[in-house]
Amino acid sequence: MHDDFSALCGITEQELLTDLKPDIERMAKANNGTYEEACAHLKRQYDGYHFSKNCADIYNPFSLFNAFDAKEYKNFWFSTGTPTFLIDILQRTDFDVQSLGGLTATDEQFDAPTDHIVDPIPVLYQSGYLTIKGYDPAFRLYRLAYSNGEVRYGFTESLLPALNKHIIW
Repeated sequence: MHDDFSALCGITEQELLTDLKPDIERMAKANNGTYEEACAHLKRQYDGYHFSKNCADIYNPFSLFNAFDAKEYKNFWFSTGTPTFLIDILQRTDFDVQSLGGLTATDEQFDAPTDHIVDPIPVLYQSGYLTIKGYDPAFRLYRLAYSNGEVRYGFTESLLPALNKHIIW
């Protein structure tokens, strides 16, 4: 979560608009849209990761490059698999999954040991379900939420049903 290195694991907006401009243009043409519409759709779908309180928006490179290759705005991130360890943690901690739209966390929560997990928030953050959406320096609290549309869709369409399968009524 160090500001100097927070953009290493993704594509920044500037990199997208300069280095990948031809890909955006091809994407727009393939989907009968404008360059601006393609940029907006890519932002909604694959942007929004923040790995520090001052991090620029980061695009998911896996999903972004798959979208460029397929020339479609699909959900690629979840094709990497449903993390069963996360389902186990969410069940064990009786976590309210409906709160994922807006949570807060402290620095200490991000640095929690992983050998005995009692709080699923760091795992949700580390696995990409949650990202930093804001920071309140007065209270030293991070505001967390879904990273983008692809993650929200993946959670509600893949992880949540998998979690419900493990619930005994």
